[in-house]
This record gives sequence, structure tokens and C-alpha cells, in this order.
Amino acid sequence: MAILNRTKYASFKFLTLTGITLLSLAMPSTSKASMTVTNPALTTKTCNATYYESLKSRAWLESQRKMRQVENYIFKPDSVLDYACFDIESNIAAKEIEEIFSEYHSGHCFPDALDCALQDIVISTLEKYQTSNFNHSFLGGHSGLSRVAHNGSNRTMCSVMKDVWALAKCRNFAENAGTDGFLSFKDYASTDPRLLPTACTNNKASDWNDHLANAFKPAAATAWYKPMTTAAKNISDTQDQYLNPGNDAKLGCGSFIRTGISIKDTGSIFFRVGKVDGVCSNPACTPDVSNKCVLMTF
Repeated sequence: MAILNRTKYASFKFLTLTGITLLSLAMPSTSKASMTVTNPALTTKTCNATYYESLKSRAWLESQRKMRQVENYIFKPDSVLDYACFDIESNIAAKEIEEIFSEYHSGHCFPDALDCALQDIVISTLEKYQTSNFNHSFLGGHSGLSRVAHNGSNRTMCSVMKDVWALAKCRNFAENAGTDGFLSFKDYASTDPRLLPTACTNNKASDWNDHLANAFKPAAATAWYKPMTTAAKNISDTQDQYLNPGNDAKLGCGSFIRTGISIKDTGSIFFRVGKVDGVCSNPACTPDVSNKCVLMTF
């Protein structure tokens, strides 16, 4: 009898589950979209084109500043022929070697003279090349050592490379503060540090000013700029509250910060009663007996 009852109960349970399943399948399906909350108050705009444009302008400013200074700090290479004193060596060769030939005429420049031939064919061409491509002082115009002072009539030992190396080694940072120092974005609108050996002429002030305006205070930025600057000011004020000296009349002392420790004043008749310990974060502030941060007196 007990077995029969269990069988009937199991059959009833099976039929009930089957019926519930069939009813659920017979109900009309509902898409996920119809179940999504569409309250406009909960909808937020996740993409702000103006904010993206401001990021692009800031990236432009950062990149242009780095490029300007890199192009200023990397000097134009000097002529290897100058470093090797090629004109001096050629002059020595012309005067010394020609004496071994029968065409040598001391103090005269005949068409068949070796020194005159070298002067016309080599030195004259070299001077034109040097003047056209290296018409500036050594180190790409950043030194006071003129390459013109080292000419072919000087028959002394060549020391150009040694002199230039000493200038490069002993050069200090930002010797010209107006172009080599730390410039702001606004400075670059009116100052192009790429002056030597030849100044660049493609620094448009309008480009800098446009990107400055777009990066730091866009006109159509009410959706993000004003709330962001308000939040930044609040953060700055909070930071000042904790970092500035407590005797700052505008800020005063911060809040009393409990350490979680109780101390007992043995000098009081109520020394058995614990006092709350705490600290003050601001400089020149100290806790008082009422657990408040007050200015220290000296």
C-alpha cells in the first residue's frame, strides 16, 4: 500500500512539472529589449565630441613642444672637412710637393704650377661648397668658434676638432634661456626656438592659439568643462585645507582626526577617565582639550 501511494505521488509530481513547463512554453516570448529600463532620467551620454577634441588639441600641443625643443637641441652637423682642416693640408701639399717638380716657380703662379692648379681645381670648389652649406659657426651655429678663422693660409697644427669637442663638452643647459629653457604652450605661440643655424618660418601662432583655446577652455564645452573645473576647484580647496599652514587666514585648521587610542591624564583627579587621542593634519595646528584643531601659539 505504501509503495502504491509513493507511486501515485511521483506520478502527480511529474504531471504537475509537465503542466508548468507546457504553460511556460505556450506564453508569448518577450524580448530583452522590452524588459530594458528606458527611463530617460537614467540615460547618460557616454560620448562627448567636444571633450575628445580637447584631448586631441592637448596631444597636439604636447607633441609640438617636444618636437620644437628636440629640433633645437640636436645641432646641425659641422663639416668633416673643417674638422680635418682639409684646406690647411691642401695648402701645405701644394707648396711642399711642387718643389720636387721641374715646373716649380717660387713666388709665381704659372699655368703649369702645382699650387695654382690645386687652388683652382680643389680649394676654390671647396670654398664655394663650404660657404654654401656651412656658413655658420661650429656646433651648428651654437658656438662662438668661427670656421672662417681656420683657413688655408694657416700652416699650423690642426686643432679644430679638439676645440669643438671642448665647446660641446662644456656647454651648459639653457645657455639661451629665451629658447633653450622651459617654455609654456603660450610661449611657443610667439617664440620658435629653432633659430640656428637658420630660423624656421613655419611656426603659426594661430595654430597654437586655436589648440590652446580648444584644450583648456573650449567654447562648446558646457557638458563637461564647467563641471570638471568646479570639481577641480573643490579638490584643490580640500587639498589646501590639509596641506597649507594652519595660520592661513582663509583656511584655518582642519578637522580633529581620531587615532582610536584613549589616554589617561594622571595629573587630573579624574585620571581614570580616558581621553580621546587625535592629531591635526595641517601644519601649525594642534589638538585642544575639546578635541578640536586650533592654531599653535608660540
